[in-house]
Amino acid sequence: MSGARENITILNNAEMESLLDMRTCLEAMEDAYRDLGLNQAINRPRSHTYFPTQSKRWPNFNYRFKSQEGGIEKYGVWALRITSDMAGFSILEVLIGAVVFMIGFSTLVLMLNNVFAKFSIEELELANIASQRIMTETILLKDTTSFDSTVDCSGLTLEVRRQVTVVGNLARISVSVVRESTGKKLIKLYNEFVIAEQ
Repeated sequence: MSGARENITILNNAEMESLLDMRTCLEAMEDAYRDLGLNQAINRPRSHTYFPTQSKRWPNFNYRFKSQEGGIEKYGVWALRITSDMAGFSILEVLIGAVVFMIGFSTLVLMLNNVFAKFSIEELELANIASQRIMTETILLKDTTSFDSTVDCSGLTLEVRRQVTVVGNLARISVSVVRESTGKKLIKLYNEFVIAEQ
């Protein structure tokens, strides 16, 4: 038992970086994955364990323990990787992340709209109002008829299409609004309601 302990080597990240270059790492990984496929190596996926403890030094952070291990039979090697740290986000990081996400999401929506549809804000607002009105009326009146109609407002002409499919006593509704001149869809809503039995 004491002889086995003499072969244990403990390395930190800085030591690993000083001992290994990228080519050596890639060759070792390729070799290890080949043996893994032949059932001559093993790799346990990394696990994260979080402990709900916080301190004045680390507010909004929790203790985290990560571990992962594996071995290669032909080298007679077994390795264990562990990390013990505090994980989380500061309030400032969360706020910055939220702002960046919202700016990014809004920009993406505008870019996609610009590239693929080129709808104006007025068209989108009008389509939303028209589709919501038709959907609300359909549900309140329990109207099961399908129809197409046009909406004209501020020089914009949109086509509203309502499709109602009745299956048993369930009515499924889809309301879509398209630009009349190009047929491009601006919005589509789905809903359903139960028809009272006669």
